[in-house]
Formats: sequence, C-alpha cells, structure tokens
Amino acid sequence: MAEVSISIANRQYLLGCGDGEEAGLTACAQKMDGLAQAIQRRMSQPIPEARLLVMVGLMLADELADTEAQIRSAKKDAAKARDLADSRQSPADMFSEEAEEHIAKRIMSIADRIERLSQRFN
Repeated sequence: MAEVSISIANRQYLLGCGDGEEAGLTACAQKMDGLAQAIQRRMSQPIPEARLLVMVGLMLADELADTEAQIRSAKKDAAKARDLADSRQSPADMFSEEAEEHIAKRIMSIADRIERLSQRFN
C-alpha cells in the first residue's frame, strides 16, 4: 500500500492508496484544492474546514450528476441510432442523404459531449 501526501485548502493530508493509484489520487486532490481555493476567494470571511469540504463535495456531486445525465442522453441517442439502422430495409437505405445527415449530426453531438466530459475530468 502506498501513501500520498496531498494538500487541500492549504492543509496537508497523508492518505493511503493502492500501489499505482498515486497519480490518480493526486489529480483528484488537485481538483478538490482548485475548487476549495475558488470558494475561498469568493468568500469575504474564512470558511471552517468541514463546511469548505462539504461545499467542494457538493460541487463535485453536481458535476457528477450532470455527467451522468449526459451519459444517459448519449446512450439513448446511440440506441436510437441503432434502432434507425436496424429499421432500414437495405444497406442502401441506411445511407440515404437524409439518414446520412441525421447520423452525422448525432455523431458530432456525441463527440462534443465526450470532449466536454473529458475536459471536465482532466
């Protein structure tokens, strides 16, 4: 088991993690620290540590809920695209100009969602 020292809101924590998980834990801590610092900058008075960490947790939970909703929507879009493809009578029908335009728009929409999701967690 590895140990990692992280800093969140100018406070050091020593945490244990599985071997090889150090970089991931450090990246998560850096995200939390960034959110904590942003909250602290917006407040006129110091915030108790427990309250600050609750606020950071709620912000992360909100991001997670948004991400989960986007994933559900993308899965529905993929299912609709599969259903559309399955409903065609022949391969030539699948690539009619209308179908091709519809599929291209959906692919771009899904690609944009994936891009936004990857940027949120990097």
